[in-house]
Amino acid sequence: MNRLLLIQRMEEKERLGEFDAHINPPNTKIKKVKPNYDYMRKSLGCKIGKFFADPVFSLAGHIFHITFHLKVFGRENLKHLKSGAILTSNHINNVDCALIRYATRGKKLDITVGEFNNYHGVFGSLLRSAGTLPFSDNITCMKNISRAIIEKLNKKHFVLFYPEGSLWWNYRKPRPLHDGAFHFAVKGNCPVVPMFFTFSNRRRRKDGTYSQQFNLFIGKPIYPESNLDRKNNVDYLRTKTEEFNKETYIKFYGEEPKYLSKD
Repeated sequence: MNRLLLIQRMEEKERLGEFDAHINPPNTKIKKVKPNYDYMRKSLGCKIGKFFADPVFSLAGHIFHITFHLKVFGRENLKHLKSGAILTSNHINNVDCALIRYATRGKKLDITVGEFNNYHGVFGSLLRSAGTLPFSDNITCMKNISRAIIEKLNKKHFVLFYPEGSLWWNYRKPRPLHDGAFHFAVKGNCPVVPMFFTFSNRRRRKDGTYSQQFNLFIGKPIYPESNLDRKNNVDYLRTKTEEFNKETYIKFYGEEPKYLSKD
């Protein structure tokens, strides 16, 4: 799908308030997640795959960091974390997880993905070995991934979520967030570290769009409140993360986000 059509579709969905709609049709040629999926990658095959996948994605992060002229702000907010953490980010590019891996280098990072990103073949195997955790509509699989996420948090991993629910290409404004990421932060009794990408225009293309410099802002950890029950803590963490996203947008672009409406 070309850039102008992507922009048109995002504008259509924004007008409808469908902020978690998929702009590109999800991949249908997937490897279905089965109940025996090795989320903890304990098998010998997974360990061998990780040995090869880690340097590949480390290199990819460095390459994309150069390609997108990435600037990272707030990396100091990660330095003193002694626990696992839920990371959240706006989802704005197919490779933004590689950019986040670059920004969090030195930390163990796992990445939650939709089942439609659980590809067949060598590429899919590399993604799984590098730390993707695919969701599923299978109840047993969901129980397994839930246990795995908590276990990884207990092992001081970072687990990345895209709580907007879908990828919107180079979309600048904050979108409403789903609860899942914050549910796991409360259940794992660990902080949420909010992240937000912004863009700076660089070179104007022939189609009128601009190539972008990517900027990644990393916020201070947000901890669950000890005096709140689970539901209210989820609401609290989600609200504080949405506030960080909006405040980052306003500070960077110098204005409130203005959304299209049906009128």
